[in-house]
Parts: sequence; structure tokens; C-alpha cells
Amino acid sequence: LLSAQAVKQALAEHKPRRINVTVTGATSTLLDAQNRELPELVRSSVSYYNTQEECMEMLGVLRQLVDSYKQEAAS
Repeated sequence: LLSAQAVKQALAEHKPRRINVTVTGATSTLLDAQNRELPELVRSSVSYYNTQEECMEMLGVLRQLVDSYKQEAAS
């Protein structure tokens, strides 16, 4: 399992500009998180001032993380 903290750290270390996200625990959505047994989650607060390029950049970094995780899990 790729931890929420690991995802946050990878996004924060992204170059040329860091991508800011937060990690949310069960206390933010206690009933739902308990019912669904959710782990910590990564939250990105995209807003009107974020450009499409910034959103695509974040998605690209997330894709790379998932691909790397899949490769490590397969070996």
C-alpha cells in the first residue's frame, strides 16, 4: 500500500514546483471512514485559480507514483 504520507512527500518534492496537498485522517469524515475502513487519504484542494496545466502536472506525478508502485510490487 502506498501511504498517503509518501504521496504527499513525492508531490512536495516535485520539481520545478512543489505540489501542495494535505493528508486527512478518519476524524475528518469519521462515520464514513469507519464504515468503509478508510486509511489516511490525500486531499488536493483544486480551485478556480489553478490552471489546467497545474492540474495535469499533478495527475502526471500521481501516474508516475502509481506506475512505480506497480513495478515495485511486481518484482
